[in-house]
Amino acid sequence: MKKYAYIECLSFLTPEAVSAINDSGAQVENVNPFSNAQYRWLLTDDIVDIKSVIYGDSNELQDWLATVESAPVLVVSGEKLVVRQVPYHEKEKRHFAKMLPYEVEDSVIDDVENLHFSIGEKNKGQATIAYIEREWFESALEFFQKIGKPIERALIDFQCLQREPNESILWFDQGRLLAHSEDGTGFAIADSLTDVFLQNMLSADSADLAEQDAKIGSVDENDQTGDLAQQYKIYVPSGDSATYTIEKATRVVHTINSEVNSEFYDVEPPLSLGNINAIDFCTGVYAPKKSDSTQATSWKLIGGLSLFSILLFLSVNFFEIYTIQQKTSVTMKATEASYRQVVPEGVVRDPVRKLREMLEKLTGGDGQPSEVVRLLSHVAPAIQNLDIDLLTINYSHKEKVLRLSVQASSFNMVEKLRTDIEEKGLTAELLNSNAVDNKFQARLRISMGQF
Repeated sequence: MKKYAYIECLSFLTPEAVSAINDSGAQVENVNPFSNAQYRWLLTDDIVDIKSVIYGDSNELQDWLATVESAPVLVVSGEKLVVRQVPYHEKEKRHFAKMLPYEVEDSVIDDVENLHFSIGEKNKGQATIAYIEREWFESALEFFQKIGKPIERALIDFQCLQREPNESILWFDQGRLLAHSEDGTGFAIADSLTDVFLQNMLSADSADLAEQDAKIGSVDENDQTGDLAQQYKIYVPSGDSATYTIEKATRVVHTINSEVNSEFYDVEPPLSLGNINAIDFCTGVYAPKKSDSTQATSWKLIGGLSLFSILLFLSVNFFEIYTIQQKTSVTMKATEASYRQVVPEGVVRDPVRKLREMLEKLTGGDGQPSEVVRLLSHVAPAIQNLDIDLLTINYSHKEKVLRLSVQASSFNMVEKLRTDIEEKGLTAELLNSNAVDNKFQARLRISMGQF
């Protein structure tokens, strides 16, 4: 399973270090604030065990990063950004990212040119977006780039809280409150602002539920839609640094909304780096650049797929050509076999043309009616009924005479053939006969006679 270097900047908890640097004089005005921040980090897979994190400053973090090969995943504090929903239309999807800053510029305090926007889930005419101060984010990227560990992803801390559908998560964490709402939005604030933000969040949920009940209450008394009221899971881990207890959190929450559907836990919540709809700030111009080895691997893969496609194309075409050649060979053999039934001896050159020429001769070729069909209709059954081989056949349209060369086991068999033909009303004349290797060959001249 792939491992990640989970990194979370905690400068907002210890601002004194950055303030001291800023107050120290002009010679350090350009010091990257991330080089003087406090962090917590962990080598992890998708599921983060927050109890196992290591705390330290930037130097300790760099020492640790030097010992791991996994790319850093920066978890950005919710205080540094805004996550909200905006209207979204499918027909605008091609230009949505470009138009987004100007769609929301009237509702943001800073100039949109100073903000970096990223887009998350799009659903039911709404898109979840996030924006962050561009200079602050670039400082983070620059710090990790300079130490040789470029950021692979930049996720939002409260969106790492795992939740189920129709569920919101609240986490009281070391003087902060993190909230991940069921629509993917949320916030992270200091404890001093907890009451204000919870008031807005829980009151809005209560109003939405009342509106929903008003819409469905008169439709169907047995409808179970009410069971889908939003569920709140509230995590209040105990510890020396905890400013909230379960009792205090319960009192605050139920004072704001006494009907809230909530469950309280005194442990850390499950965190995940693999939440499907989590917003990643490493997009657009900040997307991680592929290393030379990765690009080489990509080109090798593309080259390999291209070569495979060419070989597959050639193989299919060669197989089709082979199949056609085999079918042609079978057809030619069948044609030659048919030709040999008419012309048993001699060299075979273009049997189809020869058979056509012979057929034209048999049918006359001058527009006059031919008797060949009538003659064959009587002669063929006579030959078939006897143990006689037909060697050659020739028809004279001018004389209306059919000449046959046959081979039989005895002269009596030849004579029997002649007699049977004459019994059908034809004239059958034995032109000559001779014995060849215990076989008798004879030539017969057949005409219409009394017909």
